[in-house]
Amino acid sequence: LFRSANAAHSATTRDAVGVVGLDLPAAAADFGVALVHEFQHSKLSALLDIVELYRPSSRLFFAPWRTDARPVGGLIHGVYAFLGVADMWRSLVADPDRFPRALSEFAEARASVTDALDSLAGAGLLTPAGERFLAGMRAGIERLHEVGVPGPVEAAAQRLLAERRAAWREANA
Repeated sequence: LFRSANAAHSATTRDAVGVVGLDLPAAAADFGVALVHEFQHSKLSALLDIVELYRPSSRLFFAPWRTDARPVGGLIHGVYAFLGVADMWRSLVADPDRFPRALSEFAEARASVTDALDSLAGAGLLTPAGERFLAGMRAGIERLHEVGVPGPVEAAAQRLLAERRAAWREANA
C-alpha cells in the first residue's frame, strides 16, 4: 500500500460481516478511517454474497492506493472502501484545527476514487447490477466534487495520483 511504514493495519474477513481487526492507530482520524474503510469492505462482501457485480477476468488494473495490480474484484472493493474514506475526510474538513490534514486527505481520496471509477466504467466487466452499483458510486463521488478544494491542494492531489500511477507502471510493466 501507499502508506507509511508506521501506519496502523486493519482487515476484515468476508465470512464475518462487521468484524474488523486493527492495530491501534496513532490518531483519532486514522482510527475513523480504518473503521470506515473496513466496514465498507464488510458491507460490499455481504452484497457480493447475494448479487454478482462483475464478471471474472484475468485483467489487472491500477488502483491508486496500491502498488500491485488488482483484479476487477479488488478494484471495486477499493473504490467502495475509499469512497467511504473520502466522505469521512470531507466531514473532518469542517474542523481544520483538530484535523489539519483532512483537506489534503480528502482531495487525495477523491482524486483516487474518481480515477478508479473511470477504470471500472471502462473495463466492460460489470454485470447489470454492477453497472447500477457503479452509478451509485458515481453519484457519491459527484457529491464529493461539489465540495470546494483550493487549487493548490487539488493540484497536489492530482500530482500525487500521477506519481502513484507512474510508480505502479514501473512496478507492473
